[in-house]
Amino acid sequence: MKRLIILAAMIAMALPVAAQTAATETYPSYIEVTGYAEKKVLPDEFYLDITITEKDSKGKISVEEQQAAMIAALKGLGVDIEKQLKVSDMTSSYYRKKSSLATAEYQLKLTDAESVGKVYAALDEAGISNVTLQRTAYSKYDELKSRMRIDAIVNAQSRARTLAEAIGQTIGDCFYINDWERTAANDITVLAYGMNRSMKAVDEEAYTPLEFKAITVSYSVNAKFVLRGAKGRLVVN
Repeated sequence: MKRLIILAAMIAMALPVAAQTAATETYPSYIEVTGYAEKKVLPDEFYLDITITEKDSKGKISVEEQQAAMIAALKGLGVDIEKQLKVSDMTSSYYRKKSSLATAEYQLKLTDAESVGKVYAALDEAGISNVTLQRTAYSKYDELKSRMRIDAIVNAQSRARTLAEAIGQTIGDCFYINDWERTAANDITVLAYGMNRSMKAVDEEAYTPLEFKAITVSYSVNAKFVLRGAKGRLVVN
């Protein structure tokens, strides 16, 4: 029994070595390169967090009153309340923190930079100033990511071919591919001008569309190609 166990262990240890040897014999000479692809896109989704707190003053303004003012301001801008506004706390329309004041939190989704500035201004005029741009996104991100992956492997093949031709050789089949994503998403840097409470234009008479920093989507691909001689024969080390 012990002999069988030892024999099985020796076979298991030999298999990876045999596989590596077979791969070396199949591709005795190869070229290894890294391909790269990158594209920058402007965000087309903007998520704002809106917090309403009950006004602790002489004629206390309730959350419900401020909520009505918020909805009226947003509707005045053409916002679809049912589709674009949701309550962050899904258990109730508002809740109470440690203090005795009620608080309600909402998330608003917008699809253009100009609307972001207008919403800030409209809510500020309605007495709601606790508004934060939480994140930005690109709606066709997955589609773009797939395209960058393809561009990266094509770039790798092109680089391998160029290097091989420089020494009078060509490339054959690709027998190894490893890719990884390098994405700088959710960068909400505003390029046009600094954010302020009202988001108004410099002349105070019109709204200037905000310019947000582009989202960068990039892919790197490590690939290995068979290296062949000038006449197409396999190069042997």
